Amino acid sequence: MSTLRLPSLPFAVLLVTLILSSCGGKKLPKAPVSAPAEKERVLVGLPSKAETRKHPNGDGSAVPRADPGYLQWLEKQSMLADAGELARIVSGSELPWRSPVAGGQLDILLDAADTWLFVHPSSLLTEGSRPTFKELAEGSALDLLKQVGIRGIFVAPAHESGSVWREKNAMPRTEADDDPVSLRFSEHAGNDKDFKQFSSQAEKRHIQLGGDILSPATGVGPDFALAARALREYPGAYMMVEIPRAHWTVLPPAPNPNSLEGLPLNQEQIAALNKERLLPPAMARDSLDWTNQGGWAATGEIRCSDGQLRRWVFRYHTQPARPLLSWEDPSGAAQRILSGSIIQQVGVLRQALAGIHIDPLFGLDALYHPAQRSLEPAPSALRSLAREIRRYGGWSIQRDPVPTGVNAQLLDAGVDFIPDNITSPAAEYALLTGDVAPLRALLTQALHFDQRRFVRGMPDSEGIRFQALGASPFPPDALQKLHLILAGQTECPWDGNTLYATGPSLATLVMRAQQTERAKADSGPLGPHLLLTAFRAAMPGLFRLSGADLTGALNISVKTPPAHAVLGGWSLGSAWARSATRKGFERALTVYPPLNNQSRQPNSYLSQLGRLNTIRAKYKVAQGTLLGPLQADAPSVLPLLTRLPGGGYLLAAANFSPKGTHSGISLPASLGTADIQDLMTAKNIARSGDQLSLELGPWACRILLIGGKI
Repeated sequence: MSTLRLPSLPFAVLLVTLILSSCGGKKLPKAPVSAPAEKERVLVGLPSKAETRKHPNGDGSAVPRADPGYLQWLEKQSMLADAGELARIVSGSELPWRSPVAGGQLDILLDAADTWLFVHPSSLLTEGSRPTFKELAEGSALDLLKQVGIRGIFVAPAHESGSVWREKNAMPRTEADDDPVSLRFSEHAGNDKDFKQFSSQAEKRHIQLGGDILSPATGVGPDFALAARALREYPGAYMMVEIPRAHWTVLPPAPNPNSLEGLPLNQEQIAALNKERLLPPAMARDSLDWTNQGGWAATGEIRCSDGQLRRWVFRYHTQPARPLLSWEDPSGAAQRILSGSIIQQVGVLRQALAGIHIDPLFGLDALYHPAQRSLEPAPSALRSLAREIRRYGGWSIQRDPVPTGVNAQLLDAGVDFIPDNITSPAAEYALLTGDVAPLRALLTQALHFDQRRFVRGMPDSEGIRFQALGASPFPPDALQKLHLILAGQTECPWDGNTLYATGPSLATLVMRAQQTERAKADSGPLGPHLLLTAFRAAMPGLFRLSGADLTGALNISVKTPPAHAVLGGWSLGSAWARSATRKGFERALTVYPPLNNQSRQPNSYLSQLGRLNTIRAKYKVAQGTLLGPLQADAPSVLPLLTRLPGGGYLLAAANFSPKGTHSGISLPASLGTADIQDLMTAKNIARSGDQLSLELGPWACRILLIGGKI
């Protein structure tokens, strides 16, 4: 099938043409790569030279005020201003209903790109420290990825980060600088020319592209600086409240009076402001134990556009350097910013898959009753954003891990794909303990969901979240078992609920926990790593891999934040001599040979991944219907049956034990007497009526075709 990002599609052509004409042939204004000193002074709160200027009042007195020239300059760099330019292209035209493909029809995307490589720009080693897009545009690398069945590349985060707008060490580093402050690409991702080159090379090979739209948790950049200076509708873009001067004594003192750096409020300060009805006593999200938490923070005394001094309290996500957009503000500023991001991502850049980070918006309703459990405005925002992505011909993916109990609300909101929070963490738990019962029970319970809408992902920087271990179907001592296994190990950060590990690091940890030195000597971590890969590849839905999976990259040694441990540098092949990524992450130790070498070794991870992806594409596994687990007489074996859209069935039989086993599997009577073939070895399998007898090696997953065309 040809690429979904066709350059001849009328929407894409018209949109690019209109952009150029609306800008008079010029590109939208670009922020400089490195911020000038005066900009840094303004944004980190140092007194700007402009603010020492005076203007006469009617009574002849002089009042200091922010220089309008600075405000205008900041506004040219802002997300809201760029979103307005993009909106003017679409408003009043027929473009919103001229989508070139039937966005939202899952099978179209699943047929074009069922297996994706997710690339975090911070962790990609590049030749000569060139940007990510330029590295990915390398033809030989793309050919190799296509050869092993990777038909989609998702690059995120790729927007300019708040780190370039603040003075060095002025604020703590965010999670891999995922705090966007612009619709423009970050320096380490690349520029427009780099992306165009990458897009062109990918299109020639029918590889689809994807990336995140802006997050509702931004960084401290131009928009926040303008909001703090009370310019027009900018304060409405953020969840911020002006605090009357009479109550400034309640706020934490600012080291620099003009600082935008957020000063977190404690519970006593929040209670005092709640007593004055300026803040709610709590937010609904504060009672959710599965979200990334945040809080309230205060600015310093900001000289505003009208000459008045103001102090603001704003809601932040994970840390004060990530203020939250206000989705429900009547100005609609936040909605316009995110809408502009969608127009750019799906319309201008023609990316098939658009990622949405909705976790920052869960539970932002004021909490006045302990029993209140509102998730709004996240479901409403997700519905609106997914609908708009679909209008322009794209597909949406909700990127944040959530509990299984929230799945129905997210899918009902219309998002096309959500993370597979059913298989994970149950599959990782089975790998660590050998207990497949919870995985079997969870998959059985989830059969009412459309399994095509799940993204089956290998472990990444989000971590493996084991919060569900305290609930059925996990045994009461499940968390205690994990504590015993994970206690004392230092390579994979573990906080008692979340384990941060690359796929190969998890496999190495499993082997050590199971004390399987013989297996370790035979194949290293390949066995358990390939088991997780094959088991997920044999399920319907999108299949997501990382560079750490392809290269066998282990965790790197970092103290904080723990998510950075899985962002060690890995290479597609050209940057073999680099010791650190462009973003400064150290090169990861890899347990697999370079990709080019792996491609010539039939038993390597990459070669076996290629065979799995060939099976996925040939039999349209991604579009199949999951029928559920079958019964097996070996306690460590889980057989999973999927009905294929072209006829026949796929049976994935996985052994989660470090010991080989012989297992009998009960087949449904509806399968009749159809022939069975092992698709990885092309050998026929004998059966006895409804009973199938299989030999499974340590950490092995066999993929069988029952009936259907070979």
